[in-house]
Amino acid sequence: MQSRRQARRQALRLLYQLDVVFGFSREAVESALVRWQRYSDERPADEAVLYVADVVHGVAERVQELDALIAYYATDWSVDRMASIDRCVLRLALYEMRYRDDIPLNVSINEAVELAKRYGDSASGTFVNGVLAQFKRERDAHALRHQTAE
Repeated sequence: MQSRRQARRQALRLLYQLDVVFGFSREAVESALVRWQRYSDERPADEAVLYVADVVHGVAERVQELDALIAYYATDWSVDRMASIDRCVLRLALYEMRYRDDIPLNVSINEAVELAKRYGDSASGTFVNGVLAQFKRERDAHALRHQTAE
């Protein structure tokens, strides 16, 4: 079984393909996952396959919501004008941060920054870190306000 880090890279590659070439229709997502699985060494029940499928489906189903979050937190940046790889890294990380309770927020941020540094340009890591750190700060502040109100 691959590590979560390797699975995250696979998910990012699929999200990038969908973003740049195929779009996020249900058919395109299923086709991309089938193609990936056909050439993968993983078995369908392996944790890596389950993670990749969850992330790719989750991002595809919520791409508009995730893009709205990116637009809100990426001050002075239009989502459609940012580098596709940065956009895909942010979608993946924000999906994890909002919908995957099994992954600590700091892990999602750190992994996203590493992906951005590896696949993006020289400024991608800093950009991704800034967007995700702002999301985390607001989420933490909201949780604290909610906790003190109880």
